[in-house]
Amino acid sequence: MMKIAICNGEKKCRDQMRTSIENYLDTKEILYTIDTFDSGEMFLCEGGSLPENSIIFLDINTTCVEECLGAVLDKREPHTARKKFTFKEGQTEVLFNHILYIESKLHKLEFHIIENGKVRIYTRYGTMNDLEAELKSYHFIRVHQSYLVNLQHIRQVSRYEVTLHNGDIISIPKARYKEVEEAFTAYKY
Repeated sequence: MMKIAICNGEKKCRDQMRTSIENYLDTKEILYTIDTFDSGEMFLCEGGSLPENSIIFLDINTTCVEECLGAVLDKREPHTARKKFTFKEGQTEVLFNHILYIESKLHKLEFHIIENGKVRIYTRYGTMNDLEAELKSYHFIRVHQSYLVNLQHIRQVSRYEVTLHNGDIISIPKARYKEVEEAFTAYKY
């Protein structure tokens, strides 16, 4: 659960920010609570604290709330973001950071997901292009025409291969190697 505090002296601004944040988080299907305060001092006077999943908005330009929230969530979300997928095996809510990689086989997408320390494969129909666009902001990269890999599960990139923490090896075509290597380096550092 994400806890959000909005500290702004103008009620109209607080309400605008609250609405914008609610709309944004609802589309991301993230659980949250929002409290509003007249100022940062009021937040502290009323016992405000900074638990782990907290964001505090102080008097800021309200036109960039979604961009600011998006930037914060990009850094944090991969660990908590989840989505319900309808698979051949049934509907399942999946944490993005539990997805090792997705493999495309003739319009079937095979999701390789960590569950209870083991890799389980879920299947659904779809295209890799649509999925790539959706998952890009959650640190996934297309390493091959048929593979979309979670950067967080890559152990190393070398000799036109990606080695995952679980030992799986996925080849990288020469044309994509530099892009994959740069994305992995940027993610790690």
